[in-house]
Amino acid sequence: DFPDAPYDTAFLPSTVHVPCRFDTSHLLATLTGTPVSSRLVLNDIGTDDAISYVHRVRPRFVSGSPTGTLYHYYRDGMGDAWTQGATSTMGSKRFDFGWSARWHRLQMDFSGAWEMSGAEVSVAPEAEE
Repeated sequence: DFPDAPYDTAFLPSTVHVPCRFDTSHLLATLTGTPVSSRLVLNDIGTDDAISYVHRVRPRFVSGSPTGTLYHYYRDGMGDAWTQGATSTMGSKRFDFGWSARWHRLQMDFSGAWEMSGAEVSVAPEAEE
């Protein structure tokens, strides 16, 4: 049976390892508090067969109102190196920018506490070959 505990309470059997850290005084410290910065990189978007136009990312925040910057990276082939494209600051809880490429990678850097359930990425086909 599970204990009667709130939703966000961890329930771990004694055989599970729990991450921890020690502070500068060599005391065990919890991993709680307000984050200074955080980063989320979305999965790669695209296909080798077409060029797509990415123009907006709207994070779906469950809680928090962080400030954020989006860094867009692109490449035209799977073996190519990523090149930095657009940079956008979050406004109205979304990132607006525009870039065409075969492959896109979106990195969001945030300041402040937040919880996200997903992100809506606006992508439009541009050309097919």
